[in-house]
Amino acid sequence: MLDTLLERAGLTAALTRAVAQYHAETADHLRRVRAVTALLAADAALSPELEAAATCAAALHDVGKLAIAQEVLARAGPLSDEEWGAVKRHSGIGAAIVQLLAPRAPEVALAVRSHHERWDGSGYPDGLSEEAIPLSGRIIAVADTLDAVTHHRSYSPTALSASDAVELVHAHSGTQFDPRLVTALVGRYHREPQALLGALRSGDGPMGPTSG
Repeated sequence: MLDTLLERAGLTAALTRAVAQYHAETADHLRRVRAVTALLAADAALSPELEAAATCAAALHDVGKLAIAQEVLARAGPLSDEEWGAVKRHSGIGAAIVQLLAPRAPEVALAVRSHHERWDGSGYPDGLSEEAIPLSGRIIAVADTLDAVTHHRSYSPTALSASDAVELVHAHSGTQFDPRLVTALVGRYHREPQALLGALRSGDGPMGPTSG
């Protein structure tokens, strides 16, 4: 069962506020990924407990970036091997933070740790593949990519439309992403595009939302 201390005691809000003070771009990203994850988790027919864990983990999935130097997070150009290694450690660091603060919520920590694993086993930090990747982590991986490619980021000055982003995710079905989740995403977008567009706009600041 989800450790309600994450929500009731305001730990999730406190951690996201800390991220906002450290790197506002990441904080906006966390809000949008949580909103998209909520949609995808509902489509995956998770139990209420796992759905709550997935959305909570989505709000915290990049909290480990507090351990990355701000100049690395803001870097517009390519990273050195050392800097990229530091960035790749954020999922493990974030999971350790969640595990320390909420030891009775292992499913949240596991989702945070696994959101950069890939269906084909080429992801990080553990090289998990297919069903070995926690379902919540697989869901957040899709939501994370959708948001990353539809918004201007320091390392990516261009942004795709929502429809192009869904096509990009579909193109990586079975390699980067769980094929069943991709099928559900495509169905969701064709059935109710405004719901996904709204989720992708939920954390937008003054620059405004990405067009659909």
